[in-house]
Amino acid sequence: MTGRNHHVNLGVADLGRSSDFYQQHLDFTELDWPENMVVLQDSGGMDLVLENGTPSPSGWHFGFRVDNVDEVEHARAEIEKAGLDTFAHEEINGMLTFKFRDPDGYVIEIYAYG
Repeated sequence: MTGRNHHVNLGVADLGRSSDFYQQHLDFTELDWPENMVVLQDSGGMDLVLENGTPSPSGWHFGFRVDNVDEVEHARAEIEKAGLDTFAHEEINGMLTFKFRDPDGYVIEIYAYG
């Protein structure tokens, strides 16, 4: 089987807060969907489905690859400017990366290969 990631589905405590977070910090756009969920889409066509529920971050994470290390640094500066804590700033085998948490504690990674 071949394919690419189409969507991620997360349980969140507050739909509005989480929707605003992903739109503001990761440039998602909200799509029209039923009241009990929010569907967001990024410029690459990946859907992020947010549903009312109990968040369960459990130490796992998901990541967004950008085109170059300058975009990683720019994203990190913007996230920190917004008052969010970043962590795991690393360069690993030519990959520059950092992580931060959404309002429900899910870990998000931004990275690029140098």
